[in-house]
Amino acid sequence: MGIGRRHRYTGLRQLVAGSDGYYVVPLGWRADTDPVYLIPKSNETWIGLTPGEQPR
Repeated sequence: MGIGRRHRYTGLRQLVAGSDGYYVVPLGWRADTDPVYLIPKSNETWIGLTPGEQPR
């Protein structure tokens, strides 16, 4: 099995890991105006999460 496309996304925070995938929002997210993104779980997708930083 070869390596497919590689993408790195920064500036996202995980809200919850559901059975269907990871729900994430961008830093500075506002519930009244900004979307929530779903990264679907898949055997072809690897998700690596790292600890975030607290704003100063």
